[in-house]
Amino acid sequence: MCEIGTIQDGLSFSDKDLENPRGTHNDALIISATISNFWVKKILVDSGSSTNIIFHDAFVKLGISNAQFTPFNTPLVGFFGEIVEALGEVTLPLSLGSYPKRFTKMVKFLLVKASCAYNMILRRPNLNIFQAIGSTYHMKLKFPTPEGVGEAIGDYRLARECHAVTLRGSSGNHKRQVSSKERAPKPGKILRENGIHLVDEEAERKERITATKTLKHVEIVPIDPKKTLKIGTELPSELEEKLKILLGRNLDVFAWGDEPLPGIPHKYALHHLRVDPKMRPMKQNKRAFDPEKNRHIAAEVEKLLAAKYIRPVSYPNWLANVVLVPKPEGKWRLCIDFTYLNKACPKYLFPLPQINLLVDSTAGCELLTFLDAYQGYNQIGLAPEDQEKSSFITNRGIYCYDVMPFGLKNDGATYQRLVNTMF
Repeated sequence: MCEIGTIQDGLSFSDKDLENPRGTHNDALIISATISNFWVKKILVDSGSSTNIIFHDAFVKLGISNAQFTPFNTPLVGFFGEIVEALGEVTLPLSLGSYPKRFTKMVKFLLVKASCAYNMILRRPNLNIFQAIGSTYHMKLKFPTPEGVGEAIGDYRLARECHAVTLRGSSGNHKRQVSSKERAPKPGKILRENGIHLVDEEAERKERITATKTLKHVEIVPIDPKKTLKIGTELPSELEEKLKILLGRNLDVFAWGDEPLPGIPHKYALHHLRVDPKMRPMKQNKRAFDPEKNRHIAAEVEKLLAAKYIRPVSYPNWLANVVLVPKPEGKWRLCIDFTYLNKACPKYLFPLPQINLLVDSTAGCELLTFLDAYQGYNQIGLAPEDQEKSSFITNRGIYCYDVMPFGLKNDGATYQRLVNTMF
């Protein structure tokens, strides 16, 4: 077996180092590393240039307020003569690998104010500092550490995502001739510096808006035209047919109305209030509403009763009022004022997800769906011993929830725990 790229004993690549995808690919080497104690993704390893770059948006997110900058007066010029603004040079601690084969060095970066598909670009000076060698074929960067050979493994999904953003930013602009005397471009224009394609944010925004419009209704159940879903018109016909078959086989998981839903089995998710027994139960005095609002409240209560989300109750210890919150187009949303009940409940410290991690996890996915959990909160049961604590009063009587309603403390944490369990 041929081993390549050796700079010292043990620092080499072989077929054992192959990561997904196996076989032929043309993905760039995109790694993640720790910069000033922050985990940073979308770092491009490029051995063909002489300057390490960190982009301004990524640097701002690091929140390093005491960083010392060195002036940088040499202009950066793109392929077509564009001027890319460099704010200066900054030295930051960069850590590669994972414990115990982890190595940290102080690395000098050029801070560039431009939008880019990448957060940082590590180039030849940084590779020399770490005595590192990279292999785009193996999607790995290797470097020596006191504990042995350390590795930074490339992420092919992020590589393809960045490549897709690059292509979107560069398409349709290669014919534009730019004078070398042109002033620094405004934000949103296409910039290129040393072959790095930067994002056209305005074009990407318009593309997202256009994508949301290219949808069509597809009948999944031919005998019932009301049961339809929306799928993209740009899908290949073969993929569209497969998608129809897949959706048709799983009609039991879709809801087209307020008919009673089976709900989530209690062994998977059940909301508990955990009310502090030292807290005295509170009963709010009934609020008065005008006749129009009372009619709306009565109609909403009928819907909840029909869906079996609530039931009548006679002697509750806790009692709350209903509240009507205005919605767009003159509509109203029925809410319950659980202020006092929430004060008596402890905070459930279940970790909610970080949006940037969720977005990064979709890298490399070829299909995007907008499936929504219909009445997601109401499909989770409320613990039987806590149901009467959710009681509320209306002109028609007093009711309590059998399911988890909106407005209760820790609703979001319980729902996120269900989502984690599902996936």
